[in-house]
Amino acid sequence: MVDYPAGDSGPPSNVDGTGTECPAGKDQNNNCIGGLTPMVDTGNVAIGQQPTGGPSAFRTLSGPIPSTANNFPATPPSGGLVAGVVSFDTPGWSWFLSHPTTLNGWGSTGGTVSFREFMVAYSTTFPQTYAALNFANWTITVVGSGVGSIWKNTGTGLTGDASFQQLGGATVQALGNSYVRQSAIAYKP
Repeated sequence: MVDYPAGDSGPPSNVDGTGTECPAGKDQNNNCIGGLTPMVDTGNVAIGQQPTGGPSAFRTLSGPIPSTANNFPATPPSGGLVAGVVSFDTPGWSWFLSHPTTLNGWGSTGGTVSFREFMVAYSTTFPQTYAALNFANWTITVVGSGVGSIWKNTGTGLTGDASFQQLGGATVQALGNSYVRQSAIAYKP
């Protein structure tokens, strides 16, 4: 949530305004729309579309690490396969510096978003079925205030699992609209 405190002059700036994150998007009247949840944190699909299998459910820059990469662990003496994965996530928010209706400058931010991240495997034969290997939960709270056009952190925090947790061999299909493509800010009034 972004707060836009009322200004000292007459209408329209004498009214408080807000900006609210709408994970599933907003309608033409600037209202948050419901939406299918969970959502998939991927930029590899178009607005309103769901992943179709394979890497379409992954973040745009995430993927396997080549075994030739620096610091990649050697194959154990007993044999086997060592695989590495990198997960690039750069959560970020943006909002208008001035409310589009009241024209007031923004004053503060506050809110929390929770995520569950999975490490999965899929086959080329059945690319729409993912075997969930591990998961981690994390939450980010964004609390700050506006000093001109600069955001000042006044209580932001990040909590979550320190490492991936074991998951008991579940297989899933990654369905849901793209959080990356759908998310929007609805401004009121």
